[in-house]
This record gives sequence, C-alpha cells and structure tokens, in this order.
Amino acid sequence: MHVYLWHGNEIYVQLSSAIRQLEEAEDDIHNMLMRRYPDIPESAFLYFLAFLIFLQFIISGFTSYEMPFWSVLLCIAMAILSVLPIGVITAISGTRLGINVLTEFVIGLLLPGKTVVVMAFKSLGTNSVIQAITLLADLKWQKYNYILAVALDAGVGITVLCITMLQQNGVATSKGYLNPNIEEGVPIDYYCLGKGYDL
Repeated sequence: MHVYLWHGNEIYVQLSSAIRQLEEAEDDIHNMLMRRYPDIPESAFLYFLAFLIFLQFIISGFTSYEMPFWSVLLCIAMAILSVLPIGVITAISGTRLGINVLTEFVIGLLLPGKTVVVMAFKSLGTNSVIQAITLLADLKWQKYNYILAVALDAGVGITVLCITMLQQNGVATSKGYLNPNIEEGVPIDYYCLGKGYDL
C-alpha cells in the first residue's frame, strides 16, 4: 500500500515508458537468438498452477494441517496480489520482502487458536511469493544464457514436486517421533528418537 500511495505515479510512468520503448525498439541480440527455440505457451503455466492448487487442496484438507479450502484460496490470492509490489521492490533495491507477517495476522484473525493452520497458511503465502519471484529471476537467467525454456521449466516443475513430497514426508515422520505420553499425575514427556524430554 505504501508503494502504491507514494510511488504509484512513478511506477505507472516508468511502466508505460518501458512498454512504449519495447514496442518501438528493435529486438536485441538475446531475443533474436532465443526466437529460434520454441516458447512455452502461457496456458502451460496456468495448467501447472491449477495442478499445484489442486495438490494444495488435497494436502491441506486430508492431512493434519486441516486448512479449510477457502483459506487456501485466500492465501493464493494474497500471494498473487503481492507478487508485483514485492517484485518491484526486489528489482529496485535488491531487498526481498515477504508477506509472512501479513499472512500470519490475517489467518490468526480468521481462525484464532489454530496454530498449525496459522503456520501452514504463513508458509504457503510466503513460499508462494518467494517461488514466484525466483521463477521470474530464473526466466531472465534462462534468456540471457540461451537455455531452452522447456528444459528450465521442466527442471523447475520436477524440483517443486520433489521438494513438496519430501517436505510432506518430513513433517509426517517428525510427527511420528513426537508423541505425548500423558498419564494421571505424571508430567508430559515428549519422546524424540526414543529419548524422553521433560517439559
């Protein structure tokens, strides 16, 4: 909001000037060289996004996260709306901001007392923005290093899917090791890898 109020006019002028220059200017050498390779259609990115949102619905609804479906949609909407201002700040200053405090605040107001949901919402929102800005940087890097767009995007997609599965298995494994042992009159012990720790 601060960027929009204080620098919105400047951003609009710079954006319109850049678009005008792109329309009038000749192609640079990078564009001419990369034109020989097939480009990935934007629909492929949208299909991949829809697939990942579907996976997020499954993970959020049928695992111990217990996130309602509307919270996933709200988190994705917050991430989409914040990519442009955070990307502009990152491009201008080199400082990468996150929406972790904002997402934690919003879901904490909507679902008070659900710590796991709050942390999952915060993680989903923050990581979505970080991954979107990293993908933009990768696409720029791909263009100036003459790497096939299909190869880069396939690598990014496979990496995202593998990391998601590994993180989910890590959470499930750690929850299996941390089991509370509650008895009448006995302090709660948490057993981690067979060793008890008194709280």
